[in-house]
Amino acid sequence: MLEGVGTNSTISSFYARTVISSIYPSSISTSSSATTATTAFFLDNTSWLRYNECNDTVLCYYCMLMEMHYLSSLKCSEDVFTKIGFSNWKKGLQKIQKYQNTLSHRGAIENVKTVPSTTKDIGELLSKTHAEEKMESRAMLLIIITNIQFLARHGIALRGDYNTDKGYKEFNSNFSQLLNLRSKDNLALTKWMRKLQDKFTSAAIQNEILQIMGLTILRKITPNISEKWFTIMVDETTDQSNTEHMVICLR
Repeated sequence: MLEGVGTNSTISSFYARTVISSIYPSSISTSSSATTATTAFFLDNTSWLRYNECNDTVLCYYCMLMEMHYLSSLKCSEDVFTKIGFSNWKKGLQKIQKYQNTLSHRGAIENVKTVPSTTKDIGELLSKTHAEEKMESRAMLLIIITNIQFLARHGIALRGDYNTDKGYKEFNSNFSQLLNLRSKDNLALTKWMRKLQDKFTSAAIQNEILQIMGLTILRKITPNISEKWFTIMVDETTDQSNTEHMVICLR
């Protein structure tokens, strides 16, 4: 299994040292002086080298990280250290020392080590942006709810007589016109109304909000009704056309 990318650097280094000192490299004899020198070099440079036990190769952790996330403008000089895997153990020490001094490798190390300390974490930035978007959406939804509450309280139809020839489905509805009026004093609402979608202003959402309001009122008055006794009076009569009429009085 390839260790390094997306894992803790300390754990990766410990794993690399353990593997290299015990089985690396498996393709050549451990008795040669070249192997001993190369192995010693790896033990001192495991902060950027990652050993792949499956195919007996090593890769550069920092250069792989840069290429995977497109964070570096410097193209790696050798794909063997980022994609294929280096396995030329006979010239291992010479090749790796040469690669270690390349501009792309040094730039990758600098980016990985310095960028996090000078810029904020991507996850933190995304989380902050998401939190700000939620706060804005809640504020706009509250305005829309109070809009509907005002129209419903005064018995004014939300959609009313709107003109569908304008290209805006409810351009002239009472609901939209009231929102447009309120947006003149609210820049955030003006920006919100310019959105093409996800504005919480559709007819289906208006009806859903009205239904929620109705259920909320019902839940509030039901306990009051349940706590008291009421008189129910029923009277029935038949008119000249032989039609029955029933009147129910609750007091």
